[in-house]
Amino acid sequence: MAIARRCLPALPPSPEPRRLYLSAFVEATGEPLDEVLAAFFRGPHSYSGEDVVEISAHGGPAVVAALEAVLAGYGARRATRGEFTRRAVRNGRMDLVDAEALAALLSAETNSDLALARFAAGTGAGELRLLVREARDALAEARGSEDHPLETSGETLGWRTALGGLARRCEELARGPSLENRLGEGHRVVLLGPVNAGKSSLFNRLVGTARALVDARPGTTRDAVSAPLMLEGRRVTLYDTAGFRPDQGDVGTASELERAGRELGLSAARDADLLVWVEDGSSASVPPPDGVRIGLWVENKEDLPRAATRARAAPEVARVSASSGAGLEALRARIAGHLGPLVGTRSHRQQRVLQGAATALREAQEGPDDWATAALERAVTELGWILGGDLSVDDEVYQRFCIGK
Repeated sequence: MAIARRCLPALPPSPEPRRLYLSAFVEATGEPLDEVLAAFFRGPHSYSGEDVVEISAHGGPAVVAALEAVLAGYGARRATRGEFTRRAVRNGRMDLVDAEALAALLSAETNSDLALARFAAGTGAGELRLLVREARDALAEARGSEDHPLETSGETLGWRTALGGLARRCEELARGPSLENRLGEGHRVVLLGPVNAGKSSLFNRLVGTARALVDARPGTTRDAVSAPLMLEGRRVTLYDTAGFRPDQGDVGTASELERAGRELGLSAARDADLLVWVEDGSSASVPPPDGVRIGLWVENKEDLPRAATRARAAPEVARVSASSGAGLEALRARIAGHLGPLVGTRSHRQQRVLQGAATALREAQEGPDDWATAALERAVTELGWILGGDLSVDDEVYQRFCIGK
């Protein structure tokens, strides 16, 4: 406030909170640099929980630089990344879950990103806080039975039976791509299929550039190659994967590499939002591996005669030609139509905390009451880091913010 009064002569000695004041912004000599609007927010009813003066000036780079130079001369400095939010957490205006949701909101570029940020701030935050509260309630009951054994002997205490459910919820909440990955990648769409089905050619056609190597020999793709694209306003990361052979019993160096490539593909498939099975429509059909849930079926090489052994194409099968481009626009629309909202993801930090808590909760299930109580206490300590902790070790939260906020 002292600095603001030196720069803003029209600001009264006791400004009314949340009211706009029109004032000249003057340098040390009294020379006006700009005409600005200033608002005073009294803590704890400000964003950071502290006394704050917000100044709205004209946005020209030279004007802003001149105003910043005057403020720096009086001892002010630029805020670091996320500094105001860090102060808000420190002063109890929000917790770390709120801070991470705000970071997601500020970095949102698409409607899907906004949906993720809204989920993180609403349903996602509520699920995490409920989990922390129930774990603390279980610990309070465990300590009560430990401290007062005579009063609780013969009673059926719910905290022991609650451990398994709490552990499962921690594991479920920690599963899948992180919030940061979701914001960067959007939906994950994975192309699977037999060798020589033209997956890499189709991949290159969909992303609009030659990102995957293409060769007439089967088994060219060994790695899981990815590239970003936009489908009807949705951010998508498309994966091309190694092909499957009908005969899985082949041996030799090449087939060992192919097996490793197939494992990479299956690993990508486990976190996919949509699995697309791509086959060569001019060859016999190859079934997908057991346990793989295909969301969209594609017959490639429509420009070639269709295999006589294939049944009549069902309406849900997309027929395309990566060579000629036939059917690609319809395929893009089909893929976009199979993608639902992106919800349910947690930040890297939250996933680590939840995994640590789940481990402690599983340990708590295995021993006698005193052992279980100690393990439950470790789990509650872990979960406490979801909402807040030592701010010096939570820099990863604030580094995602823009300068200032």
